[in-house]
Amino acid sequence: MFLHMTTWKKIIKQAFNVGNLVVGNQEGYLFVKTSHTIVWFPDYEIPNKVKGAIMEWTGKLPEENEIFSAGKEGLQYELPWSEYYNFKKMKTAMKKRYIVTPALLGGKYQMLRFLQQAEDKTVIRVIDEAYLKLLDPGELDHMHGEGEIAGPYGTEAGDMFLWKTDFCALVICGITLYKGISRAVLEAVRNVDFEGDYSRLEDA
Repeated sequence: MFLHMTTWKKIIKQAFNVGNLVVGNQEGYLFVKTSHTIVWFPDYEIPNKVKGAIMEWTGKLPEENEIFSAGKEGLQYELPWSEYYNFKKMKTAMKKRYIVTPALLGGKYQMLRFLQQAEDKTVIRVIDEAYLKLLDPGELDHMHGEGEIAGPYGTEAGDMFLWKTDFCALVICGITLYKGISRAVLEAVRNVDFEGDYSRLEDA
């Protein structure tokens, strides 16, 4: 499992405090949804540290086909259905391979990371760099057969991005850019093939 637990626990806490933490068990997967991330685990392969991180704020784990939100007001079970809860459907929707570029844009409240679609280099998307800290290859369980992290893969709309192994899957939601400087940087990133050899640009 590749999750950086300290970072994930902070995200869970933040989601709980604003009433935006949703936990469920659907079609063999436990999932945890926060404001900008979703994490799934096969329900037969859930580490105790993951269970503990969830139960610290929910007091329980969901039973099969159970979904609830958790916040300061307690647990809420009457939630509208969302396709985000079903990992198999979400995985099918993530068909576009993306490259995490070295391009970053700093702002007052967040650092933006630019992603480039492998199939069409002019397609550039953006995520919050803070959520990339959830990816920790040092947490991979090679001893029990966990492979390397695959991804990111994006939806057709480019609004969600998936990283996964057989033990864990993570989706980070994209960000829409509106301000002039960020749009200008996006246009500049479009002109570089980050999957190719762009080292010559260092001398330009």
